Amino acid sequence: MVASNTIAEHKKLAVTLGTYGNNTPSCMNISHGGTNGAATISFERTLRVPDNQVVNNLPPSLGQFPLFSVADYKHRMPEGMARKGGIFLPMYQREGLSCSFFLLELFLP
Repeated sequence: MVASNTIAEHKKLAVTLGTYGNNTPSCMNISHGGTNGAATISFERTLRVPDNQVVNNLPPSLGQFPLFSVADYKHRMPEGMARKGGIFLPMYQREGLSCSFFLLELFLP
């Protein structure tokens, strides 16, 4: 994982976009204190499951969603979204999303 530009920073926490072997950011690395990359959150592309009363197994991952900075696309975003900033991921209505969390250490006070 290679960290790129900082997308958020608040007191002891810093969030950067990271990559998994390619140049497109596909995860968020969260650092706190002196620990870089203490947690990683990635967004996995999956199949949608039916929205009914049946409990379904988690569908297989079809890879990670790429993450993009709103600031890089502010001229193509709705004004409110551009002003708020952050990140976004492109997603079709037919796709599903699951989150993957990886912790190197616990976030305890």
